Amino acid sequence: MKRIGPRNIKTALAVGICILISRLLRLEYPFYAAIAAIISMESSITASLHAGKNRMLGTCVGAAIGMLCALIQPGNALLCGIGIVIVIYICHSLRWNKAVAIAGIVFLAIMLNLEGRSPVFYSLNRLLDTFIGVTVAILVNHFFMPPNHWTKTIQGGHELLHKTKELLQKLFIAGEMSNLSVYRKEISAYKRQLLAFHEDLRYLKRNAEDWGRLKETIDLFYNLLNDLQAIQELPLPLGLDDDNRGRVRALFESPALPEGPAGSGEAEIVYNYHVRQLLARYGQISRRIESAPGLR
Repeated sequence: MKRIGPRNIKTALAVGICILISRLLRLEYPFYAAIAAIISMESSITASLHAGKNRMLGTCVGAAIGMLCALIQPGNALLCGIGIVIVIYICHSLRWNKAVAIAGIVFLAIMLNLEGRSPVFYSLNRLLDTFIGVTVAILVNHFFMPPNHWTKTIQGGHELLHKTKELLQKLFIAGEMSNLSVYRKEISAYKRQLLAFHEDLRYLKRNAEDWGRLKETIDLFYNLLNDLQAIQELPLPLGLDDDNRGRVRALFESPALPEGPAGSGEAEIVYNYHVRQLLARYGQISRRIESAPGLR
């Protein structure tokens, strides 16, 4: 079974805190604060800030237009349609595209759920609910089990380095090429994790040098992939020259390499050029990842 992750636990904690705060403040609908907390809880602190910002912007637009329309006639179908047009237009005009859905939901909540309440009071309460939910989610995400992107990034780097070594071993020992589309996806996943670490760098207790130490590995992995793609176009298997044969033996601790020196044809020359590039890039990546601070 898949274990319950930190984000799951933090979301539940944020929801519980929102409900307690709403009851302490005697707010009528803790539901809205809890929903805001769920929407704002993301896998990184930066993502939570962005989600919370979009939630607040959408709530402001929806509450303002909903209040104005409800002051005219709450629940009116024609006003609901006109109000939605205005809400979407405002959000798009201000380039708050990710706030459109929330703005529309808040607008309709005000127009359709008043049940005799004051539109002004109801709208202000929706703003307060949202503010509580967003604030709680961000604080919980930051201080309780904060996202450990550094550990995930280092682990991801080691795993990708190991997979790269396996891919090279298959190429040099068996003369076969692995599925490079899968390998490209693995590099992209590592890149996303590294960028997530960079986004949260200002909130994490880490030196920016940690980012600089690893960011160059992204280009190195993609360059290594390009060399593999170039080799893929060649008529494998091909022989290694003496220099590359020695490097491969050192990397894989004297494996049983296919016999026979490299020929002097164009394919062998191109092959050995890219092999030198592969081994050099692998060494650069390995040194950067292995020299990074330990997991914690």
